[in-house]
Amino acid sequence: MRKFITSGAMISSVMSFFTTLRQTKTQRRRWKTILMWISWALSVAIAVAAVLDERDEEREKEIERGYGLDNSSRSSRK
Repeated sequence: MRKFITSGAMISSVMSFFTTLRQTKTQRRRWKTILMWISWALSVAIAVAAVLDERDEEREKEIERGYGLDNSSRSSRK
């Protein structure tokens, strides 16, 4: 959970939520408003995917270190 809160992409998504909300209140309901919300939802999805991808990479590195499969041992085996 901490990774989501401290991620720059997630912080940006939260800030853009408030901007989109403010613009929605000042504009009439038109196709531009719908596109703004779709854009915000896509940015949140990308931010979540980035955090999850980073977490998976860290886990893979931990597993490789646990088995002694760092990059130096891989190259010596070939």
